Amino acid sequence: MTLASMPLVLILAAAPTRLSVLNKSCTARSGRDSYVHIRGRLGMYNGGYPNLRLWQIHTRHLFGIYSDPADLQCAADGKCNEEEETKLPGNLEQLMADPNSVFDIEVYGDFQIRLLEPRKEGHMQAACIVSAQRLVRRRRSD
Repeated sequence: MTLASMPLVLILAAAPTRLSVLNKSCTARSGRDSYVHIRGRLGMYNGGYPNLRLWQIHTRHLFGIYSDPADLQCAADGKCNEEEETKLPGNLEQLMADPNSVFDIEVYGDFQIRLLEPRKEGHMQAACIVSAQRLVRRRRSD
């Protein structure tokens, strides 16, 4: 192997790790026009479905987080199990895991989300998280 081909090998070796931070069920069969990048705070909330919600910083807008578009349809039909865990990108899932209580955790970061419905002023908007970067985990200070 020549020294010149070494950087290419390193890039290709890192590719599977980079892809593991994507929520593939959220990206399946989607048009790129429904993707949005936001800075936000992700947390678990009690009362109402979905419990996992993303607040867009510097706004009053909340996104209800689903695993994928099928979960939104399932919720609308009333035929889904609301106790199922929401699929998240791997790096985000690790930060949200807490042996004591997921209700005590907040994660701030840059999120790429897929909108699952149009925005309706004053209402939580359904979305799924495609990827998350620059994440900071904090305990809630309620």
